Amino acid sequence: MKKLTLLSAAMAALFVNGTATALPATRISTDDVRVSYAFLSFVETFDTRDITVTLRDEYAVGDFVILLFPGETIVDTSPLAPSALSTAGGGLKGVTLDYVTAGYDAENEQTWVKYRVTELTGSGSDTTVGVSLNLGNVTINAPELEGLDSLSVETISRTGYDNYPDTEGDTPDPLDVADENSVSLVSIAIQYQYYSPMLNDSTWGFDRTVDVINDYRIAFTSGSNDVVIWDIDGKSGGFDGWAAPYERRVTYSGANMFSWIVDESPNDPNSFDFSSQASATAGCEIEFVSVSELVSVCETTALSHYRSDLTLTPNGTAIIPSGTFKAQGRILTNGVSSSTSIPYTLRSGDQPDYIVELAELDYGEWDINGSETHIPYMPYSAQASVDAGSTGIDQILYVTNKSQKDYSDFEPPIYIDVITESGEREHFSSDDLGGLTAGKGITKLAGALREAMFARGLLDASQKVSITVTVPENPASIEVYSAYNVGGSDRGWVQNDSQRVYDGNGPS
Repeated sequence: MKKLTLLSAAMAALFVNGTATALPATRISTDDVRVSYAFLSFVETFDTRDITVTLRDEYAVGDFVILLFPGETIVDTSPLAPSALSTAGGGLKGVTLDYVTAGYDAENEQTWVKYRVTELTGSGSDTTVGVSLNLGNVTINAPELEGLDSLSVETISRTGYDNYPDTEGDTPDPLDVADENSVSLVSIAIQYQYYSPMLNDSTWGFDRTVDVINDYRIAFTSGSNDVVIWDIDGKSGGFDGWAAPYERRVTYSGANMFSWIVDESPNDPNSFDFSSQASATAGCEIEFVSVSELVSVCETTALSHYRSDLTLTPNGTAIIPSGTFKAQGRILTNGVSSSTSIPYTLRSGDQPDYIVELAELDYGEWDINGSETHIPYMPYSAQASVDAGSTGIDQILYVTNKSQKDYSDFEPPIYIDVITESGEREHFSSDDLGGLTAGKGITKLAGALREAMFARGLLDASQKVSITVTVPENPASIEVYSAYNVGGSDRGWVQNDSQRVYDGNGPS
């Protein structure tokens, strides 16, 4: 997004050898109009507030006050006052400015409007310094503001004999030197934002620990659910023109993080009932659920911040994954509103909804009370029988437990989840793996896992899988080594995300 900066050729010409001889400008003021990008998408034109110039020099009849606007078609100057006058009094002269003409400076890409001092009244001791003159407003062509975040107006002054536009190579005599030579007419901003606690309060996001010790991945370690909050603020109070919302939606996403939500009415092919597992605040609904995405929608015209709670409750049977979540808000608008002091016209014909798409946020995680290691890739050859021996590709999988605990009564079980090439997830408990546990030292996994996969029919054909190894033990004590070899000699080490226990890559 770019911001428009104004600098007239005449002003630039005054800088010679690094020294400014004069800045011919009058003081200019207005209250800028603040609008949203969404507002502009529906509006054809809107008016600015009145522009006032305050003279800071002694003017004579015939001198000029000039307004400069960016571009050729952004601003319609016809609403400007044909004349402006002040009454003599209080030591100030009465000044009359009359509109002369307007034009476009293609070299500097500016539209100019010229006023001439046509009458001065008052005594000889009165001054024009401090006289304020209201020149009225202009109309903005809203579609021309695309890509801008503000729009300004500039003013310069010329003596009667210097006139304007300036002649190339000439340096105008200084008139009305002042610092305040431009002012913002319009500022454009994003109307909808996340309510600040969404960005700063971690308890608003996903923040549960999945139990792998007592009830393996079917419950949280504390609490029966996770309440996730989102709140999008319309902030219309700071705008003169804003878009009216009719729907706010948030998309929550995370790789496989909603795979535990199951159909509570499996015998009804026309519905997917998950109401006891995922629900939203009254007035909102869960519109869509997939294994990696959930969309919450609220139909509301509220302009202030609007909060909705998402309640996620494990069903007690499906495996709950662990991982990170993201959230992204979208606001749909289909009309505009404005303060009564800012007239506007709408674009002709039916206009499409304007969608405000907010940034995607990292929005918490579900971790586990144990060690979890992801092996992203492991190849397997087809196997004809459970005792087929080498199949051409052999897997090398070990768990190392460096804990010095006394495991005489209970050794932590090993759980393995396999995701196939087609995206199916297969869970293997310690019992499925022949009672595999992670006692002190090194435990081999490959043989037990291959037998369990064969029993499930996963080795009917060759395929590549990803593997997750879970051990209900302090993650600092657990390392997983993963590799494979082809033909008994060509070992390929597979990097995983376990922490390192020993200096090497693991046992050979």
